Amino acid sequence: MIVTTNKLPMRTYLDRLKVEGEKVLSEDTIKYLTTESECCAYEFLQEGREDDHEFLRLFTTWLHEQPQTEGYIEYYLFLGMRYRRHLREEEFEFLEREVTECFASSHGWYYELNHRTRNHLRIKLIVCRKRKFRQLIKKTIQ
Repeated sequence: MIVTTNKLPMRTYLDRLKVEGEKVLSEDTIKYLTTESECCAYEFLQEGREDDHEFLRLFTTWLHEQPQTEGYIEYYLFLGMRYRRHLREEEFEFLEREVTECFASSHGWYYELNHRTRNHLRIKLIVCRKRKFRQLIKKTIQ
């Protein structure tokens, strides 16, 4: 498994997350994640010799080895699958169990992206710790 850390400004990185030319995250979500937050993004690429289960296991092992972030966390998992493929139910349950252990009191979103041909699985993990958590967010519509 190859691991890389995002070096771009987070706003730019989130704006570039697209499927078939359309942004994956809404403008409101991007603004929410980048305001009063400490965000980081990682990308994980399956290497040729790893099968899918091994890749998911290596990813969750890496996640468990990282220092646990305190506070309110929002996290997003984007799993780049092979064209028109999905995780099997037991693979999803494994991923759900292992990932949520690392973010016990937080919210996470999982996206399967299978719109293009890929030879290897790819995971993008975005983690945002809110410095000032608000339970009610005011929005103005003009």
